[in-house]
Amino acid sequence: MRIPVHIVGGFLGVGKTTALTALVASRAATERAAIVVNDFGEAGIDAARMTTEGGTTVQNIAGGCICCTAPEGLVRVLSELLDVQKPDRIYIEPSGLGRPRDVVDMLARGGVASRVDLRPVVVIVDPERLDLADPLMQEQWEGGDVLVVNRIDLASAASLEVVRASVRAKWPPFLASIETTHGVLPGALPDWTRADGPGAGDRSHDHGDHDHAHAHALPDSTDAFVARSAVLPPELTFSWDAVRRAIDLPEVVRFKGMFRSDVGWVRVDLAGGRLDVRGTPWRRDSRYDLILAAGLEDVADRVAGSIAAASVIAPSAECSVQLVDPEGNATELDRTCFERLGALAVEERVPGRVGTAVLLGSVLDLLSVPADARVVLCASDGMIAEPVARGELGDALLVYALDGGPLPEKQGGPFRVLVPGGASRCANVKGLSRIRVV
Repeated sequence: MRIPVHIVGGFLGVGKTTALTALVASRAATERAAIVVNDFGEAGIDAARMTTEGGTTVQNIAGGCICCTAPEGLVRVLSELLDVQKPDRIYIEPSGLGRPRDVVDMLARGGVASRVDLRPVVVIVDPERLDLADPLMQEQWEGGDVLVVNRIDLASAASLEVVRASVRAKWPPFLASIETTHGVLPGALPDWTRADGPGAGDRSHDHGDHDHAHAHALPDSTDAFVARSAVLPPELTFSWDAVRRAIDLPEVVRFKGMFRSDVGWVRVDLAGGRLDVRGTPWRRDSRYDLILAAGLEDVADRVAGSIAAASVIAPSAECSVQLVDPEGNATELDRTCFERLGALAVEERVPGRVGTAVLLGSVLDLLSVPADARVVLCASDGMIAEPVARGELGDALLVYALDGGPLPEKQGGPFRVLVPGGASRCANVKGLSRIRVV
């Protein structure tokens, strides 16, 4: 029996991974799927994200485009999936610099054609960034069977009308044109065949008939771009402010990464000038892929260098705690500072604990932190608490002394946070070194 294979393509940062992850998850109860991800960069960001957040079998082909520089990797991975994993369905996500028709040709000529059932090629576009005068975007547009117009909630009426007009003018027409937000795809889409869809009767060509030599008479789609990638040890902590400044450049075409930062573990996604930062369960390491236009190698090196320079935040000295405002400005607070703010007996508020403390809220008041601001507590061993709203900290205590001297390390010192009742996610943070307001 042939295994259905789906190609989900589109330019850098249009939402392919988000769409594919959600689609596979929505069908997880009825079928086992495998995903082949091709990252132009070498850090394997999309595969790492899918593995962590989706729980699906994911195979990664990193460090090149399967259309041009890494075609043998696709055939090898597909053969392995078919022979060993035996999934019910396989999805292929080419690099944002890939041409879908080249992937179709490889499937036809790579020795797996008799084992796979190629389904409609899906191409995702962002209406605010679609430029059909761009050769690569035009190639992707022409190579799709189903068009997905994503992020329509963020698009202007003018941009949407340009896309709709282009859809009406296309011949042969798409099998279907779907407008959506957040990459949400119809759950039945994987069940369509290449004969399905409202435009099926008008299509007179088949991607499998394309001349592979003609496709590669064009320049490699990756020639116009340069990439930098890095995978860094998990014990390093990054300054999020420094990373944000480093990538906030108009020359950056695409940036995606996962970082252990001073605001917690975050997933970073930058495309089309839009920056998306959110928490992630990823804990293996910090990594990123950076893509710029060819000829800007010096800018790429400078960005990579800035990130490297921000990669290590030295723990505060044992005698102080850093209080960091939303702009990243740090103030060192020692025991003397805490004594001025208050001296509370811990045993009167937390049964079974002893020491001298100050209300954590009093410390935050030094920055006039509003109740809806988020606070991240970092320990000297690099552990980072989940962000919590300042208003949820309630009567949390920052313990700074015991019997007139420093709080011993064996009791969580020299500084620690305690919350009466232990209800907060910030309860019992030992070895506190940094309080970050975001």
